[in-house]
Amino acid sequence: YRLTDMKVVIKEQEIELKKTMRSYMMFESITDKAFAPKTLTDMITYFYCVVMSSCKDLELPFEDFIDWLDEHDEMMKQFTQWLAGVNEIEAGMTKKKRVAKKEKK
Repeated sequence: YRLTDMKVVIKEQEIELKKTMRSYMMFESITDKAFAPKTLTDMITYFYCVVMSSCKDLELPFEDFIDWLDEHDEMMKQFTQWLAGVNEIEAGMTKKKRVAKKEKK
């Protein structure tokens, strides 16, 4: 298990979560606002978007996802920890790229 790995099982299908541009776009399309999750509703919606964009052939209405979350209440905490880990890794890579550019100059 690595910080960047997270899998969920929904409707007997194992899904490896991936943070992608598609998940950002889906969030903005569903919420009709710029990507900047702040509320619990935003985070649940983004979790749904990550699940749906990670497994494009999954048929899962949002209400069914909410029911799944109610049955697996630990998943929201795991998702926020996973997301924080992925964001931390991405921030570190961005910082390394900036440092490398400065060293080339």
